[in-house]
Amino acid sequence: VLITTAGGIEEDLMKCFQPTYLGDFKLSGKELRKKGINRIGNLLVPNKNYCQFEDWVSPIINKMHDEQDEAAIQWSQDFLKWKETSNEESPPLKFVWTPSKVIERLGLE
Repeated sequence: VLITTAGGIEEDLMKCFQPTYLGDFKLSGKELRKKGINRIGNLLVPNKNYCQFEDWVSPIINKMHDEQDEAAIQWSQDFLKWKETSNEESPPLKFVWTPSKVIERLGLE
């Protein structure tokens, strides 16, 4: 599966779980919402797709949090060393959850 995105990655990932339907940009988002359907541009996404995505991603996010907590002691020590010895304004990326790191981590599941 190849997914490219210019927006929210979560909506692209949801397309892998359940169908997304072709609609129309002119459809009323308010009226669709009453029926349990979300409009993303001209795409129609049932609420259950969001629920299934959340059921899949929540345990992964919790696991990532636990991994971060486990690494926090070492990260803290490394960060303090970096802060004392570096003239750079931004910390090394290992101290930051960038979008690409989150996507890479999701790929491990």
